Amino acid sequence: MVGIILLLVGAVLLHNGVCILLKSDGKAAATVNLMGGLIIFILYMLYIVETRDYLLGGVGLLFAITYIFIGVNSIWGIDIKPFGWFCLFTTLPIIGMLIITLRDGDGSWQNIFLASMWLQWGIVWFALFVEDALEKSLGKLVPYLCVLTAVTTGLIPGFMMMAGWW
Repeated sequence: MVGIILLLVGAVLLHNGVCILLKSDGKAAATVNLMGGLIIFILYMLYIVETRDYLLGGVGLLFAITYIFIGVNSIWGIDIKPFGWFCLFTTLPIIGMLIITLRDGDGSWQNIFLASMWLQWGIVWFALFVEDALEKSLGKLVPYLCVLTAVTTGLIPGFMMMAGWW
């Protein structure tokens, strides 16, 4: 199930980066964010019930909430500053997951890859905090980070997990 979730997280993140770069209208961003966010939310809830992995499930739900908020905001134009602070909040457990992964890891390529995924997500969510809460423009850094992170933390590992290579 995690492979499917990662693939969806990557797809929505890629979509968001492309929407920013193309300056597309909010409705384009809303559709994919709302659909992706709701599906990710449901899958993480099922994952929590099935595995009782509250740590990964809880952090994963923050990703779903991020996408749902972006979708809602794209329709109604809600003040983005509180979302920026939510992104800072989300960055903190992401950093915690990075520390746990490094502390408990076995040094395998999968563990190193997973640690790099947490690091990349932490950078993206922190960049969203800087742009949205602090209103400091990072130029095109955020959309390019979204696109790169979508491929390296969503598409590649999600596909590898679903194909049984991970």
